[in-house]
Amino acid sequence: MKRKLRNIIRMDYKRSHGWWVRFEYRAHPVSKMFSDSRYGGRRAARAAALQYRDAVLLTLPARERQHQAPGKGRIWRETRSYVLASGERRTYEAWTGWCRVAPNHSASSNASIDKWGVRRAKAMVQEWLEGKLAEQKRNYYQMLKITLP
Repeated sequence: MKRKLRNIIRMDYKRSHGWWVRFEYRAHPVSKMFSDSRYGGRRAARAAALQYRDAVLLTLPARERQHQAPGKGRIWRETRSYVLASGERRTYEAWTGWCRVAPNHSASSNASIDKWGVRRAKAMVQEWLEGKLAEQKRNYYQMLKITLP
């Protein structure tokens, strides 16, 4: 029953009773109240709420594909900082690379400019990013069972 009433909530207050259909689609809320008194009782209001929810969900487009082709990453220069156990704060310049590796996961790497120099640090991060994107591309095509040339 819990699954059947997904996105439907029972509201019982002093002066109003009914079923409330609520969900969000692409940051736009969808909400409608089905009052017991207006629909002729608790069961009829519940049936109307279920019918409304199912009708609205059918009009919405199908969800986007979960597995999207590998995209681009990005590289930028930034000032990073950390705090030592003694409480002293240290900062350093670094090149940072970032890319999305899964729908809710990302990966990043950075190289210190003080340690490697501007050009070498950037080259290291670019090399890491290219490798990460190539690995992601291989995994994506392997998941789709497509062989790369």
